[in-house]
Amino acid sequence: MMDFEFLIQRIYDQQDDTYLNFAKPSEKIMAMYILYHYFNADVSRLDEVNNSLTTTIDDSSFKIRSVLKSVNIDDAIDFNSYLKKEDFDTLQDDELIARVKELARVVGATVYHDKSISNFQLIDKFDELQVKLTESTSYVVRILCPFNVDIDKKIHVQEIISDISVSGGNVLFEIIFGDDLEQEISDIDSPKEYVASGTLNLVEDSICYFGQEESFVTIVSAKSLKQIFLQYSTRGLFASNLRFYITNKKIDGKIKNTIQNEPENFCYFNNGIIITCDKYDIVDRKIRLTNFSIVNGGQTTNIIGRTPFEKDFGIICKVIQNKYEDQNERIQFLSKVAEA
Repeated sequence: MMDFEFLIQRIYDQQDDTYLNFAKPSEKIMAMYILYHYFNADVSRLDEVNNSLTTTIDDSSFKIRSVLKSVNIDDAIDFNSYLKKEDFDTLQDDELIARVKELARVVGATVYHDKSISNFQLIDKFDELQVKLTESTSYVVRILCPFNVDIDKKIHVQEIISDISVSGGNVLFEIIFGDDLEQEISDIDSPKEYVASGTLNLVEDSICYFGQEESFVTIVSAKSLKQIFLQYSTRGLFASNLRFYITNKKIDGKIKNTIQNEPENFCYFNNGIIITCDKYDIVDRKIRLTNFSIVNGGQTTNIIGRTPFEKDFGIICKVIQNKYEDQNERIQFLSKVAEA
């Protein structure tokens, strides 16, 4: 696995910046994440990276170590935390949920300047953002785990974290593992415009084909889309989506209500998603996608990925297969699909 501490220290050393010379591992990894995720690896903005860090004396897990405006969600604030592997390995699901909920409590205390729960430095960093709070303002509690776990464990943990809800309903939860961090770094250093492969499940066998390349419209399983989101949301899934996901509290609330209370009506109320791919195969009611990206439906996919639900339901899905062999024609075609 990539040595995140070495990577960020090398970047700082090359810029003759000594800020991280005596930093704890959590601070170095947080600096690495901020540089890539928020500043697109622009080393001229290291001062902004340093300023966003809310360092603590200890190096313990579940401390909020940076506060920044979200780059993915409009009118949202990110509160980024850190979790050590030795702590992750000892936590049961209910303990992990409790610790994450405590982070949300600190976020609330920070926003409302409760110094008995939050701390002066964290509140000061939040105030520096000069955020004008509105009813649509949301907060993302993100936990960085700079290590890898097996895929089944990862999906399980991501599901229980994304399913957490707290009073107020405007707090989102996300956990990121080492392979996600590596992919984000790779996507910036060597950009990709798609996910290499993935699978969606058909709800029924009804498929409407169009075009000589046999693109099609069908209905896919919400649970299979959620699994795709949990695996690849930070790894190219929305690389070709021009709008990605802009939060609108009113619309989000309606989508969540349908998911949880009227899943059988989802296809009636929602326009669905559009996926572009280089190739697909349909085997045993499974769509196996190659080099694919969601170009429309980022909002729908994000809400499904972050909303707890037990009953599976169908989503209208258009799969557009690339029909050009020439690379330039391919890019132009996919760009037109995304724009439309």
